[in-house]
Amino acid sequence: MTQGCGPTTTYGGNGRVEALVDPAAGISIVDQSANNSTTKIIGQAVQLIAVPSPSGAPLTNVSWSIPSPVVANYQPTSAIATIAPLSQPSSNPVNFFWTGPFTNSNVTVTAKIYGVPVTATVPYSVLAPTAVSLNAQTNPIVWSETSSSVALGLGNLTGSSTGTPPGITFTFSATAPSNGDGNLEVAQLIDRCNSLVTSTGTTEYGLSTQSQYWDDTSFPYGYTGDPPIVVDISNPWTAVDEPTVSENGSSSGLKSYSNYDRFHTYLIYQSTSPGSIWVSLGYLSWSWKATVTNNSGTWSLTTNVLPSPVPTYVFGLPQWTQVYAPAAGGKYATTPTCS
Repeated sequence: MTQGCGPTTTYGGNGRVEALVDPAAGISIVDQSANNSTTKIIGQAVQLIAVPSPSGAPLTNVSWSIPSPVVANYQPTSAIATIAPLSQPSSNPVNFFWTGPFTNSNVTVTAKIYGVPVTATVPYSVLAPTAVSLNAQTNPIVWSETSSSVALGLGNLTGSSTGTPPGITFTFSATAPSNGDGNLEVAQLIDRCNSLVTSTGTTEYGLSTQSQYWDDTSFPYGYTGDPPIVVDISNPWTAVDEPTVSENGSSSGLKSYSNYDRFHTYLIYQSTSPGSIWVSLGYLSWSWKATVTNNSGTWSLTTNVLPSPVPTYVFGLPQWTQVYAPAAGGKYATTPTCS
């Protein structure tokens, strides 16, 4: 072996050159994100690249260690929302999103230059909105029966945001972290079980989500406006909802009509940094359950379970596989999974 001030040339027993290695070979982590500081905001797009030294040296066997919680991608639509995990990342550059806060956790990359192992480590921190608050007020269950329909609802039977009184009024708020100005919205998931009993005692089901939580109508949920949140200012997100169901047709042919709705209403946040994804700051669990019964032509409310909203403060990414819509024809031919 002959070694000088520059690269080292190693000769095999047959005299041929086997490797050319620079004793000073190494790598560094370069942040190519829109926010290229080592302090990120949840949901921001992150792109890191391992850069060899000397410049142009070939990198092989690249492997990244990225602290959790992290995902490769999350692009929800009304129809579906799934998480693309970041598993054993070996691409260079590597792209991902952090979905929860942490302080001074190391990002490490290992590789080989001409077969020689090299490594680099950089500590990162991730900030998230604070002072998250999830509150709601509800109104009583209402119902109606005419010769041609039966209806159940919370607050009112219009199913409109202009109906009074509202079924439930949400007041959500959060404060942006430093350099984390963004917007708030809501994603709402529904688990609905709707049924009736005919005059002959047959139970028929409709409008069921099969005991699963599906996206409720749209994503984000059907409210207008994304209130901005900025540092040190807790800007509230407020809206109302009026869940209603009805069965059209002669009410005289029914013994009872029932509905049970369960909801997860997520407060979601998106940084204004380009390419950022929505991240949940927590969710409100709430439900309502009602049955009206026909007793010889006299209808009455026999089940009346009002919502008791419960907040859960946890960062995450809500998932679903379908969007909620009424069953074709209003009924399922077979009994759905319904609890």
